[in-house]
Amino acid sequence: MTARPGFAERWAVVRRDLESRQISRSEAARRLDCGYATLLRLLTLAGTDRSLQR
Repeated sequence: MTARPGFAERWAVVRRDLESRQISRSEAARRLDCGYATLLRLLTLAGTDRSLQR
């Protein structure tokens, strides 16, 4: 997943938008073209999963 072309750039934008609550986790998964569970794993690895809980 993280080796996909352009992922790092998309991930940076998606993380910023998630942290500012501009998009939902579901929208973030769509933007990254991944499943919801994969997004949760990415957030856990990035250490931002707890700060984004509602």
